[in-house]
Amino acid sequence: METYQVLNKNNFPDVHVLQRTFKSVERFRHDRDAYIIDISGNHMRLIGIFYFTGQKVFIKHIVDHKEYDQIINRCRKGGKL
Repeated sequence: METYQVLNKNNFPDVHVLQRTFKSVERFRHDRDAYIIDISGNHMRLIGIFYFTGQKVFIKHIVDHKEYDQIINRCRKGGKL
């Protein structure tokens, strides 16, 4: 819930501002608009599509590391996020 509140209440004009707030942010290499944020004490990963100019984020997945690995494997084979 804390991550949602931070995303909802703040303005993120670009990835650099997002990275200052969430130190673990990294680009999801299989989708140019998707980013990964480690949450819940690095036990879970949030994968979201970030549209910085429109100030929108669409949460695609909140998963543990095992499920994240399954998503990565699926995307490597050409599957959708």
